[in-house]
Amino acid sequence: MAVQNHIHFLEALLLSAHDVEHAAAETHAEPLRDFQTRFPAARVGLYELSPAAMAQAVKTDRLDIGFHYAHLRDTALETSRLGTLPSHVYASKAYLKKHGRPAGLRELLKHPFIAPRAWEEDPTAPRADGFPDHAHPRTVRYETELLETHLRFVLSGLCVGVLPDFIAEGRAVALPGPEISRTIYCFKRIGRPLHPAAAEIIESLKIRIRLAGGKGDA
Repeated sequence: MAVQNHIHFLEALLLSAHDVEHAAAETHAEPLRDFQTRFPAARVGLYELSPAAMAQAVKTDRLDIGFHYAHLRDTALETSRLGTLPSHVYASKAYLKKHGRPAGLRELLKHPFIAPRAWEEDPTAPRADGFPDHAHPRTVRYETELLETHLRFVLSGLCVGVLPDFIAEGRAVALPGPEISRTIYCFKRIGRPLHPAAAEIIESLKIRIRLAGGKGDA
């Protein structure tokens, strides 16, 4: 599989199920056919779910594995880190033209942010985008779980937000701020054997994280 196709598929997986389906159809026909040949009995489903719904689907064996940006603290789930993606705070050129570019971190914290927060999540828990709110409290104007929404809000000029570099570079402008990384986790039900097809998907995602400039865990 070409490096660029790895990157496109990782971006699609992180953004939305709709884009995953588009990426699979447009750039991954041959790899998917190869996957089907080696795992003829495996069914591939791509679903965009809330963390709670995803955890429930995994616990009841409706899904083999799930991926999320935060460690799901559920005693029925086995969670492992896949890797981290370098990120920065980004803004659109239109936003900076209207509001000005912050000269440093202190000014940046005054700008309206979009930040992740799941419904009914512990409000004191660290947010999944990796921003160190405990040390540098920011002005969060919008909250939503989906990274795709973060990207759209930033590009529309509504606010600034933390985005993985490989997704935002060339689309938005990186702003001064702390070092940030977004961690990706995989989880499955404790005691459920990992199907070889699922294991291959996990290893492939680690490779894609490294190709995107991140650190894939062993």
